[in-house]
Amino acid sequence: MPDERTAYFGDDGEYTALFMYVADKPRDLSADILYAAKFMQTSAENGGTGKLEWIKLGYAADKEIKRMIDKGIKFFIEANIRGKQDH
Repeated sequence: MPDERTAYFGDDGEYTALFMYVADKPRDLSADILYAAKFMQTSAENGGTGKLEWIKLGYAADKEIKRMIDKGIKFFIEANIRGKQDH
């Protein structure tokens, strides 16, 4: 993006979301605020319209995340668990 701080990302599969990442400093991705998009459809007319709201998920810095990993934090991946329950 022109501000060199903002990036958008997501996935087009099932159980996905759109995210916005806003770094503290231009061209420095070591600390940021992460947002998730919340879309509310307001009309189905002519392909549909809606409102987009950004929900703040939190702030983190690389050093903080590294400390948690070094302490042994475990990550839960819901998609893998859900897939195993379906079989």
